Amino acid sequence: MQEKSLDELWKYLMLLPADYGKNALFNEVTRNLMGKIEFEHGGAEYDSQYPKGIPTSISIKTNSGEFDSGFVLFPGGHSRNETVSLQSIMQHKFIRLGSLALQKDELVQFVQRLEGIDDLTNAQLQDIYDCNIKFAEEPIDGKAEE
Repeated sequence: MQEKSLDELWKYLMLLPADYGKNALFNEVTRNLMGKIEFEHGGAEYDSQYPKGIPTSISIKTNSGEFDSGFVLFPGGHSRNETVSLQSIMQHKFIRLGSLALQKDELVQFVQRLEGIDDLTNAQLQDIYDCNIKFAEEPIDGKAEE
């Protein structure tokens, strides 16, 4: 099995709105995992580094052993993180989320406009966000209870 790059892993594990919906949050497997998570305050070492970064660490214990990230000041997604390509990950996220609201051809044009924002005139900037949003048939939380 080929090892994935950190960028590929971030893209693969990226959560979308449906991942926060009722069905996902009340899934038996998800609830089981949530019950195994413990949070601890990192203490003064962590507090002293905020808001410079987002000080964090994670430790995962399995039957095979323990995996510990150690202290991380700039996690993936933070603008000062240098272990992943933020531009590549954010572009992927924009496309994934944008495809929920726009048709493919309109999304491509929308992204191109935003990527060229530094070359637009004031008049062009006034309607940069004009688009035809496609609305979902059902909300991500399922049908409203009556």
